[in-house]
Amino acid sequence: MCDALTPDDMETLKTQCRGVKVIKQASTNHLTLDVSELGEEVFNDVFSRATHVQMCIHANGTNFKKLLMPKLKHLFPCKKQEMSLNVNNNPNLESIVLGDPANNNEKVVINMHIRQNPRLGDENIKYLKDVCNNKPFGLCVIGNGEDTTTTEAVITQEQPRGSPGGGNNNLPQATPDSRAPKTTKKKLPPVVEEDENENEDDYGGGWFGGPDISMRENQDRNKKRELLRKKRMRHKSHRKNHLYFTILFMIIYLFL
Repeated sequence: MCDALTPDDMETLKTQCRGVKVIKQASTNHLTLDVSELGEEVFNDVFSRATHVQMCIHANGTNFKKLLMPKLKHLFPCKKQEMSLNVNNNPNLESIVLGDPANNNEKVVINMHIRQNPRLGDENIKYLKDVCNNKPFGLCVIGNGEDTTTTEAVITQEQPRGSPGGGNNNLPQATPDSRAPKTTKKKLPPVVEEDENENEDDYGGGWFGGPDISMRENQDRNKKRELLRKKRMRHKSHRKNHLYFTILFMIIYLFL
């Protein structure tokens, strides 16, 4: 139930999704969560064991002190070009935890906007920036003012269908503002091609996976496909041989 939530399921999220690993919207919905609807204690309790989350989470102008998702591995937005995590102007916020810092290289968090949280320390901001570093997709805007860093992937024209968090190079560009904080863009590697059968409009398909998705599972899946292909080839070869001997037998029979 927690892996197919709709906007009408807030009560379900509160009461039945505590400690669940996969918390995501239904494939036909775009789910936006205002953390104020849950409160700090309930939010941190609900997402305490979540590893895979898909929705747009907004924490703007709250009294939260901590925003914790300590087991997180994948966080995807409710739809492309939206922020999966939007945390701004929270005067008391001291800590944001998105999974184990030791696993930042394996973590996937698509599209974050975290600004103007004055009590959020430098170490925490550095940790959040590390989550975004070296990811081939998505957008991260993280900082408290002049130290704000924008990290945006370079999306090639050959961007594959369904690649998560894909950018749109045809969007109008904002007019520069001399008063705005300086930002730096970091060019990252182009998007790695994904499965062509992936649903273009939904992150909940094969790309999102389940709580135990891993490279080993992908390798096992590829091995199974290869074994199935070889089995089909052998079956096809046997059919050809059978047909050949049948025709040969008929020719011999006619000449006898």
